Amino acid sequence: MPAYSGSLTPSPPGQYTYTLLDAFGPELLTQTSSLLEEKLIAYIGHGVLRLAALQYNTFYNSSYSCLANGQYKLWGTADVGPTSPGTPTAFNGTSENLTFPNLYVDYGARSNNRDLLASYAVQVGSASSIGVSYVTSYYNNPSFFNDLYEGSLFSISQSSAVSETTNETRLHFDTEVSDKLSLGLSWYFAKGTYHVPVPSNPNYWTNSVFPYNAPRFGAVWQASPDIAIRAAVGGGYALPVLYNLTGYSLQCAAGSCSETVANLNLKPEETFGFDVGTDVRFRRHTVLSFDLYRTNLYGQFFTSNTESTFNGLPLYLTQYGNLGTSRYEGINLDIRHDVPSGYYWRGTLGFTRGYVVSVPPGFYNNPGVPCTTCVNQYIVPGTNFNSAAYGGGVPYASASAQLGYRRSPGKYADLLATYYGSNNIYNTSKAFVELDAHAGYALTRNVSLLATFKNITGVYDQSIQNFSPGYAIPVIPGAPPNPYPGAGYELPYGPRSIIVTADFRL
Repeated sequence: MPAYSGSLTPSPPGQYTYTLLDAFGPELLTQTSSLLEEKLIAYIGHGVLRLAALQYNTFYNSSYSCLANGQYKLWGTADVGPTSPGTPTAFNGTSENLTFPNLYVDYGARSNNRDLLASYAVQVGSASSIGVSYVTSYYNNPSFFNDLYEGSLFSISQSSAVSETTNETRLHFDTEVSDKLSLGLSWYFAKGTYHVPVPSNPNYWTNSVFPYNAPRFGAVWQASPDIAIRAAVGGGYALPVLYNLTGYSLQCAAGSCSETVANLNLKPEETFGFDVGTDVRFRRHTVLSFDLYRTNLYGQFFTSNTESTFNGLPLYLTQYGNLGTSRYEGINLDIRHDVPSGYYWRGTLGFTRGYVVSVPPGFYNNPGVPCTTCVNQYIVPGTNFNSAAYGGGVPYASASAQLGYRRSPGKYADLLATYYGSNNIYNTSKAFVELDAHAGYALTRNVSLLATFKNITGVYDQSIQNFSPGYAIPVIPGAPPNPYPGAGYELPYGPRSIIVTADFRL
């Protein structure tokens, strides 16, 4: 890209200052999917046998290239290039003639998923049941990536032989000890197997096997006809995504290179937690629910990022790893008033805190003072998740309030306000409130019209901020500043929209 020239006036208030690298044009997408599902239910003896099979296949292809050379209106700041590296030139609507690199990217991927489920549950006496279930699943995700940059072709692919197979067995027993006490006990056994190539020798393949088992226990005490006390404790696990183990090969574009390094030592996440809560009914149609929970997460997945060089270009290396112990804890409050006809309403409030308790030995790569070779320094034990990156100094808070009127079960209208705290999933630096409306009208017993009005106030409507190297960054008027440009990105909540559907029931 040639050196820029233009207005040196600052960017408009509320807009960012960036280094403009290059810009991609419209993205061409091709997507297809197929789903085949079969179910069988049979009553055998005093029990129920269930069999189910599912096959789900998808194909995705995406291709895009840089924008055509020509006149563009700019906001923000660009580096003037090799004539004066690091010297910014600011724009606030100036039209400039831009030239972009010769870049073309073509990416495609298939996913093939096959599941088989079998379960049998039988009644024992008048108040108990016992059962067993088994699920086996196979998944693979072959892909290709072609990247043409200034006449040089980078091409990578993942073989269809790379696969993930999981087998899960669950034994359960449920009983009503009395009219007031119900108990449930289950034991969960799982095994995940990955068939992947060895990074040091792609011609040699290996199977990584991850077994796991944990108990789960729950109880409900009906203290009175209007008060129920609940408690649950147990564990579970989550397997890593397939490409977390295999990685992605080196690829270069727009003046930088990146590589996702394979990690065959990656372990599943394991959890053990508890939840206690209560449901209290006031009058006939009003219920208050309260829950308190804490879950310890062992080996939580995280992304380790380091920088290097390759043929004189910046090289960004990514590898997925496991933390030591993490913890999620919080409280939820829910009160709702629901009636067959008349005014109905609901309010919710929740506070969640997530933080790292400990990290594995050597996690910071031999830290020193000053530390010149440290990695993963953005992960600090005791710090609330996301608080360092997005300026949130408190645990994540969320809330909602809904008010509506129902004329009859199929005819209603309501308004819903949702509050997202500062550590929200949209990575905005400030909390915000989003407003929706819903309506339904039953024309007949089997035909209904439904309408949803999304994001009525237009909050964070299309405010996309992307800080990844190699991409142009659109500057959106009124978008809040990010305290760490280049460290993350904001997601659009979604545009104002009206969605109308017809529901037919036979």
